[in-house]
Amino acid sequence: MPPTRFAADLAIGIIVAVLWGICFLCQVGGLAMAGAVTSQAGAGSEFRAAMQEASMAQLVLGILVTLAICISGIGVAMGTRWGFLLGAIATFANVIMSVIQMATGGMQTMTQQPGVSADQMEAAYTISIVLGVVFLLLFLAYGVYCVMRLIGKVGPPPR
Repeated sequence: MPPTRFAADLAIGIIVAVLWGICFLCQVGGLAMAGAVTSQAGAGSEFRAAMQEASMAQLVLGILVTLAICISGIGVAMGTRWGFLLGAIATFANVIMSVIQMATGGMQTMTQQPGVSADQMEAAYTISIVLGVVFLLLFLAYGVYCVMRLIGKVGPPPR
């Protein structure tokens, strides 16, 4: 049986696939940049040790979740059950990761850069928190949409 067509699915699916596709490319670039920075740091430097432990693992996990959300956008645009299911699971996994990152301080644990004042670091931290909350709300909206479509509360249930 062909997938169920619902007017909002195509628009939401394309928006999600494009936005999170861009996020995926940015994260891959960030991973490459983090790898380059850690390889340039000395073998015994504190920065290298900190980057290699939690940050790299978190970045790779974030890339995988973002890729899953991007793929789910394609499934949502087609109106398939797997698209909504993958979207709901990956979105709520990303929300949990984002909340944990915000709770542990995330950007605040960055080291003071030479030539950058404490006020500039605080402004950058505030901007990153605001953007984090905005994207967290977008993630939640997409996850709720996927769940509502799966249970049939918004439009026909997908096939």
